Amino acid sequence: MELLYLVIHGGLHFWRRLKWLADIRAFLTSKQLNIQKFANLALRLQAGRMVALCNIIYKEFFPGHSTLPGFTKPPEFMVNHSLKKILKEKDQYHDSFAGMAKSLCYTLSAFPGIKYKLRVIRNFFFVRDYFGRNRVFSYLPLFYFYGFALLFLNRLRR
Repeated sequence: MELLYLVIHGGLHFWRRLKWLADIRAFLTSKQLNIQKFANLALRLQAGRMVALCNIIYKEFFPGHSTLPGFTKPPEFMVNHSLKKILKEKDQYHDSFAGMAKSLCYTLSAFPGIKYKLRVIRNFFFVRDYFGRNRVFSYLPLFYFYGFALLFLNRLRR
C-alpha cells in the first residue's frame, strides 16, 4: 500500500520531485514486493494509469532496473507533461491559463470515473487558494455560496 500511495502521489504531482522515483527504487531494491498483491490493489484502486506512468518515467531516469507490474498505458500527453515538469527549473505551468488547463487535463486523465472527475473540477474551480495563487472562481461570495450549497446537498444525501 505504501508503494502504491507513493506512485499515486508522485503521479498526481507530475513526478516533479525526482526524490519520489529514488524512493521507489529504494523500495524495489530493499523490500520483497508481492507482485500479485500490488497488481490487485492497483486494479482495485483504478491506479493502472498511474503505475504505467511511473514505469515510463522510472525507465527514463533508471534505465535497466526492474519496474512495477503494469497493465495499461498512459496517454502520451501525460508522459510529455510529466517530463516537461521534471526538466523545468521553475514550475511555470501554473502561471498561465494554458498551463493550468494542461495540468487540469492531466489530472482529469489520471483516473477513470465521473465522480473523480467531478471532484477534481470542483476542487480546481472552487478552492480559493492554490500555492498562494487565487483560482478562477475565487470571488468570495461565490466561494461561500458553493460551500453552503455543498453542505446542504450532503445533508440531503444522508
